[in-house]
Amino acid sequence: MPHYTWNEFLLTWSKKIIGSQEFATFLTQARNEDSDRYTPDVLASGWLGYPGATEEEIVAAENRLGIALPPDYREFLQVSNGWRWVNSFIPRLWSVQDIHWLRVIDPETINGWNAGWDIGRKLYSGSGEDDEIHEQKYLSSTLRVSDVEYAGTAMLLLNPEIVNSSGEWEAWFFAHWVPGADIYASFWDLMQAFENTIN
Repeated sequence: MPHYTWNEFLLTWSKKIIGSQEFATFLTQARNEDSDRYTPDVLASGWLGYPGATEEEIVAAENRLGIALPPDYREFLQVSNGWRWVNSFIPRLWSVQDIHWLRVIDPETINGWNAGWDIGRKLYSGSGEDDEIHEQKYLSSTLRVSDVEYAGTAMLLLNPEIVNSSGEWEAWFFAHWVPGADIYASFWDLMQAFENTIN
């Protein structure tokens, strides 16, 4: 089983976020309900994570969801049970207690996206008979692990239908304004990509 250096990565990423102009701009516009996430003590600590989830908490979530979580995501949760800020699009990664199947907590997103896709392919291809695209095929199977964008639809999803040889699930940055989704081989790869966007 692979071992990911979440402690080192998250500490470096956290300090990079706190020192960034993007995060400073976000803080000036943060909603009142978010103010308790970014207290002076949190910012001074240089750590945007939370205490790690226990094995019992992770197993309880797996029992609730009816599936074993991928190794990289499990290890992330053990280090930090959620995350205060990813970028301007993703306000927060959820705790293991909050994650759930998209089809259960947000069927409207699935229905709306599929309806839009069906209309679009009829308009632009002249028929509705094209093969399903990847996102349409798997969207209803995904696990939602983040808040949704404040003024939009961006969210982070994990797809248990596509699993690599290490047991990692495909990870998506999904939004109506992204053509389909930005797809990564794993949650670890997705987080690495986000870290690289912080200046």
